[in-house]
Amino acid sequence: MTKQHSAQELESIATAITRQQLSLHKQLTTVKNELRSVLHDLAASKEELREAQSRLNEIDAFLDDVAVELEELQQSEDANEQHLAAKENEQEQLMMEREDEVALLVQLQNVHDLHLSVATHLRQMLVHLMRELTKMRNQEQLLAMLALRSGVFKLMRRKLL
Repeated sequence: MTKQHSAQELESIATAITRQQLSLHKQLTTVKNELRSVLHDLAASKEELREAQSRLNEIDAFLDDVAVELEELQQSEDANEQHLAAKENEQEQLMMEREDEVALLVQLQNVHDLHLSVATHLRQMLVHLMRELTKMRNQEQLLAMLALRSGVFKLMRRKLL
């Protein structure tokens, strides 16, 4: 009677372990897929950051050129007021464009930092789930040894033909 009860207990434990393992496998698959997606987004945000920084560098180069041209016009004796006003207007527009690009760069950096944070969190979750799965496998092995020890299951020697 106790062996029957023990067999039922072992079967119940085995069912619980199997359910937990299936749940962990599903969670692992979900986290891996999410991590893959976030890493793709992280690479895209890094590229957007690089492009925004490049645009900012171009704007700064244009601003430097316009500043040099403006200084030359101001020092020139035959400077045209309209031409001088046009260069000052161009400089103002470039400054506004630079401010917009800096604001965009800050937003892109925030998005990039967020993707990086999410990727780190997902990696930690992945490690945790892998550890849990390892624990489940160890419990499964212990259960198999318990079943063999209790006599519920027996190992048979292979017969050589």
